[in-house]
Formats: sequence, structure tokens, C-alpha cells
Amino acid sequence: MAQIARQIETLENADVMAILFRDADGTASSGRGEWTAKHQSMLTGFAAENFDQGIPMLPKPISEAWLLCAVQQRYQHCDQLECASGKNASPESMKKRLASLLGGKATQTVLVDAVQDGLIDMRQISMPSLTAFKENADHVLDKLGFPTGL
Repeated sequence: MAQIARQIETLENADVMAILFRDADGTASSGRGEWTAKHQSMLTGFAAENFDQGIPMLPKPISEAWLLCAVQQRYQHCDQLECASGKNASPESMKKRLASLLGGKATQTVLVDAVQDGLIDMRQISMPSLTAFKENADHVLDKLGFPTGL
């Protein structure tokens, strides 16, 4: 990804910011060590290409946990969501819970509407994996001269 971002910078003669997204997945018992290793691996990959505008986006266990923090937990006690299983096969999977809370489907349109309506405010979500993303993004945006404070 860093190589492609570099190529785009060269072709467009402009700064490029690259966000590498993947769910941390793993099991509820895998602990923070697995997340830390994956996050560091992403940072190391960007650094190996001398690309300091790369941002790891690694929700733990999956991105729905971040959204459930807002919709289900009302921004309270969200750290526990990072310790839950991210497996989709579970009858109580995060994906299914989020869809149910949003009226049946967690489509892009539904999620955008939830953000625009104020149901989801990423600034209020306090979870270690999201905080790491926000800090990395703020650093890169600041470097590029954009306002920060995700």
C-alpha cells in the first residue's frame, strides 16, 4: 500500500495519506498482544517504505465494536466491547446486534444517516483501538497541514 501511495504522490505531485484498514479479529481470549503486534506490523510496513503518511486503522475486534459503543452503550463502558468476540457466526454477533439496533441493516446509507443525525459521534467514543487510529490520523493530518481532532 505504501508503494502505491508513493506512486500516486509522484504521478499527482501531491501529498497522499493512506489508511490501511482491517479488523483485528482474533478471539476474545487473544488479548492485547495480538492487536499490538498487528498494529506494529502495519506501522513497520509503512516505515519500511519510508512512507510516514500511512495510518493503521485496526478496530478491535471489528469495526462494529466502535459503532456499538455509540448505539448500544451510549459511549459508556466501551472498553468491554474490545474484549468481545468478533466472530460473525455467533447468533449475538456484533454485526447482527448493530443491524438490529439500527432497524435491520447497517448499510453505508444507514450509518451515514446515523452520523449525520448525531446518533454516532466518533469524537465521543473512547476505545483503545479507536484512540490509536485517531492519534495516528491526527499526526498525519497535522503533518500535512490539515486541522486535527478526530
